This record gives sequence, structure tokens and C-alpha cells, in this order.
Amino acid sequence: MSKNEWKNDGSLDAVVEMPAGIVDEFFSRLNNICHGEVSSKILK
Repeated sequence: MSKNEWKNDGSLDAVVEMPAGIVDEFFSRLNNICHGEVSSKILK
């Protein structure tokens, strides 16, 4: 994680840098952990 910030409501804003080849697996695992209650976007 290159940046993270906990919000007052308990949510976490984070910037994660990774190789393009593992992005799909990362989002799949993140969705499983968060039970689909996650908001994400790719920054370029």
C-alpha cells in the first residue's frame, strides 16, 4: 500500500500498487473478503 487513510465511518481509503497481471485476482479476493461491499477504481 502506498497510501491509506481510515475514515470516520470506519472505512479505509487506500492506494495499492501492483503488476497488471494480478489485478483481476486482487479484485476478486477483495470482493470475497468484503462480501461485495467494496468500492474500487483503477488509477493510471
